[in-house]
Amino acid sequence: MHDAALDAYAAGLAAVDPTVLVRKAVRQGWLDDWLIPPGTKREEPKRIRVLALGKAAPRMLWGLVEAGVPFAGLGVAPKGVHAPNVDTFTWLPGDHPLPGPGSFTAGAAVLNWIDALAPDEPVLVLLSGGASACAEVPHGISPEALRTKWETLLRSGLPIDAMNRERSALSALKGGKLGQRLLARTRRARVWLLADTERALAPQIVGSGPFHVPGEPDAIPHRVLAGTEEMIAAAGLRLATLGYEVHRHGRRVAGDAESEVAAFLAAAKGLPGRPAALVGGGECSVSLPVGTPPGGRCQHAAVFAAKWLAEDADASSAFLCVASDGVDGSTDAAGALVSAGDWTPEAAAALEGHAAHALLDRRGRLIHMGATGTNVNDLWIALRP
Repeated sequence: MHDAALDAYAAGLAAVDPTVLVRKAVRQGWLDDWLIPPGTKREEPKRIRVLALGKAAPRMLWGLVEAGVPFAGLGVAPKGVHAPNVDTFTWLPGDHPLPGPGSFTAGAAVLNWIDALAPDEPVLVLLSGGASACAEVPHGISPEALRTKWETLLRSGLPIDAMNRERSALSALKGGKLGQRLLARTRRARVWLLADTERALAPQIVGSGPFHVPGEPDAIPHRVLAGTEEMIAAAGLRLATLGYEVHRHGRRVAGDAESEVAAFLAAAKGLPGRPAALVGGGECSVSLPVGTPPGGRCQHAAVFAAKWLAEDADASSAFLCVASDGVDGSTDAAGALVSAGDWTPEAAAALEGHAAHALLDRRGRLIHMGATGTNVNDLWIALRP
């Protein structure tokens, strides 16, 4: 089951590879009106301006390179994320998960870049999760107070849309403000994005909705290249090829970790067929007291799952919870794979003290992938042998 779960995770990641998705979009003609206007030869496309923001921005940009698109522009990705060296493109490192000096420098650079655009110039925005933190300009608040507010929000356990509403009120970029700035220079703008939230809400939520202009939501068209659904479907297909009878969880994971784990594993328990698999995904929430050790929501959910499996005497099943970006919370792990045997008195203490990471590390249950270059929320899989 360990190998099957990791195979499914790898298949899910492959389905949401930003480079492949952008390259495919270009080859399907989504930029032809800009690249090949009347009187232009296909083999001599015009250059476009590109703004790339977020965890997946570097791999999204490389899709343009592979598709042969001539471009120039600016990009911001979290520090430590490898970015391609293109002589017509400038990369800036931002801070993540909390905005810091690099984020504020990058945010100011983004505003200056937009203000310097030629009138009515075509601009393609490549947007993904992580853009909220790595590019920021405080509005009506000091940088230090903004960072403190963010830290409080991240510990609160609030859903991402609720957090983004508060973030937007304190930002000169979020909640459509960056879009308004862009529209003042050009009406020829569009956004391609990876959805780390519900697809229908992605324009308002990804990156805290910097280009979704209130009152004029269609002024800058947003196109979702892929999201959690594509990852889940590919993971399920891989499990089916391995002989599992695959079922899709009936709803998106979105509530508190304990409730979501209970609902997910209760659904898995009732599955027909052997072997059987339940696949799903989304983003659960965890409320964290001040001073908790490093951890992540996937690892916290995994320990809850071990508890549920043990108390339900489901000793033969396994549960995988992993982040699509390969980085769960403030750790170097993507998540964890657990079973009922991982619920011990030590695990109970770890759950109480929000110390899931250290526990799962000692037990060898962590999944390490490194930064994957994509970002479409978390993948949940329950396997029954």
